[in-house]
Amino acid sequence: MKTLEKTRYILAVIGICLGFINFFIDNIQIPYFIILLVLLLMVSLMGVEEFKNKKVKSGYFYIVAAIIISLAVIKDLFIYM
Repeated sequence: MKTLEKTRYILAVIGICLGFINFFIDNIQIPYFIILLVLLLMVSLMGVEEFKNKKVKSGYFYIVAAIIISLAVIKDLFIYM
């Protein structure tokens, strides 16, 4: 497996774990920006991998999605602090 693919799978597992923690454990308050940050990293890596595979249109789509998610992360980070 390539490094980007391994990293993407690890981030997906982290995202799934954060989702289960959020649903099943009520006492732990996970800030919303952490979940968005994991999603941002995953989408960014997917975009880089698409560019690497010479799929330019889908690569641009993932990069634009990552930019929009990054704006949401920054907004939620400032609200949290």
